[in-house]
Amino acid sequence: MKDFKKNLKTKEDTDEEKEDDIESPVSDEQDDENSVKKTEEYQKLIEENAKLKNDFLRAYADAENTKKRCAQEIEKNSKYAISSFAKDLLSVADNLHRAIDSASKTSSAECETLLKGIEMTEAELTKVFNKFGIQKMNIIGTL
Repeated sequence: MKDFKKNLKTKEDTDEEKEDDIESPVSDEQDDENSVKKTEEYQKLIEENAKLKNDFLRAYADAENTKKRCAQEIEKNSKYAISSFAKDLLSVADNLHRAIDSASKTSSAECETLLKGIEMTEAELTKVFNKFGIQKMNIIGTL
């Protein structure tokens, strides 16, 4: 009886092997197709990765260039804003100087106090100009 069971199992195993043999050519073809598909997908992913890397590097370089341009613009604007402000203050300094000239021609006691205040204001403004490198220039044809 044991031999019968043994033979029975062997026969079943043999039948399964035959079925495997029948399926194996088909599965080999499927394996080849799957392998080709996977290889194609892999190549597509590599190409997509390269494209994305290139896009990233271009975007990063563009961002860096924009950052540098903005820094240059900020520096340029701060320089010109200060020079414009200083230019406007020069007319104030000129008006103070005219007020001193006008007040010095009058001999009233009240005018002398006013003159002293204007002279002190002009001296302070000149000190600030010197601190920031703004110097008085002599105009050609005047003393």
